[in-house]
Amino acid sequence: DSPYNYTWHIPFTYTTNAERVDKVIILTEKENIVKLSKPATWIKANNDFRMYYITNYDLVGWKKLYHQLVTDHTIFTTTDRIQMLSDLLSLVTADRLDITFPLQFLTYMKKRKRVWTLEAGNGALASFN
Repeated sequence: DSPYNYTWHIPFTYTTNAERVDKVIILTEKENIVKLSKPATWIKANNDFRMYYITNYDLVGWKKLYHQLVTDHTIFTTTDRIQMLSDLLSLVTADRLDITFPLQFLTYMKKRKRVWTLEAGNGALASFN
């Protein structure tokens, strides 16, 4: 909470297992409810990392995203996949998340063949030297 009562207007886009919504929704309250047009088992915010913020999920949410990655990663763009890894490691660096799950998340990278995805994973790990 801000001592000056600052509020942030957060531009929000998302992808679920059922749909991708690129229309920007502006979140203006401390707590917001976004009504999904289709039932979903997971949600990933900030499509293509177009907005400059880190997204955190509870551990169940992260695990659902990880499961989707190893089941069928193509539902996410390459930028989305790199963003999730970047967000995870940024949260570890900020002491907001234990490193155990992000290291498990990195196991997804061993299946990747695209150079920029591998470089993103290697660059993220290098930040821990």
